[in-house]
Amino acid sequence: MIRQSNLAVRQRIGTEIETYRNSSQELWVGLRDFAVTNCVRGQSGLLRDVEDFCFAVFDCLEPSVSREEREQLMIHVGALAVPLNLRIVDAGQRLTASDNAFLVKWNIVAGTSMVAVRQPNPDVGLILSAFASFDSELRQVDHSESVLAIWLYALYSTICASAFGTIPAGVLGIASLGVGLASLEK
Repeated sequence: MIRQSNLAVRQRIGTEIETYRNSSQELWVGLRDFAVTNCVRGQSGLLRDVEDFCFAVFDCLEPSVSREEREQLMIHVGALAVPLNLRIVDAGQRLTASDNAFLVKWNIVAGTSMVAVRQPNPDVGLILSAFASFDSELRQVDHSESVLAIWLYALYSTICASAFGTIPAGVLGIASLGVGLASLEK
């Protein structure tokens, strides 16, 4: 959860991206520092564990990290992902139609934004403006903490897969997700 208003967050992220567009290490450091400073960490539970997963994925994206360090970081991401897969599926069982509608909409927005940001000279302000109503819509769902956890987990799993060509924990991650889904049928 972010401490600042949605507009302030979008403006700060946009400024960081524009300022350090040609300096990937400085951009990574600026965004990481911003996230650490402005993130109100959950006390415990699924959202806190997903936040830990998100920071672990973000750490894997550091441009100056060595290949060996990145491999160790990816192992850590996988170790976090396996139990989260089971918990995410479990949390998903309790979602309402409103919760699921939010997830569908914002997964589409996030996916579209990820494609747009990869275009040459992307308009970061325009891309981030798509998230203007995120907070207000999140407050309207029935299970906001679970919905946010599920959305963040899906987003950062997608980022990880996009950056490294594999889902977190690879085959073990797929197996743990399968076990979680199989338990739904019981």
